[in-house]
Amino acid sequence: MGIGELAGFFASILATLTFAPQVIKTWRTKNSKDLSAMMLTFSLLGNIGWLINGLSSGNAPLIFSGALISLLLMPLFYVKYVNGELLGPRAICAKLLRGARILYMPPRTDP
Repeated sequence: MGIGELAGFFASILATLTFAPQVIKTWRTKNSKDLSAMMLTFSLLGNIGWLINGLSSGNAPLIFSGALISLLLMPLFYVKYVNGELLGPRAICAKLLRGARILYMPPRTDP
């Protein structure tokens, strides 16, 4: 195992540990109101992407962090689901479209 792979494992452990305090706090308090469902969703999708990348390239640190962070996100989704804080697919699409309209303001065409 080379220095690059050791650094990768060290970074994977640190990246994984960043989620642990939030998971513990959310699980203990059962309060997930301040957690953004969009952030959790994008984080899960991103980590699944890293996991697939790691599996296809044989990169053990990517496999480790992608799998473990994805697993750590599950209790957060569960608490949000139990608290009724997850939006359905239509509501998510509507929210994204509203955000897109805010980001893109068409030029004014005053006569």
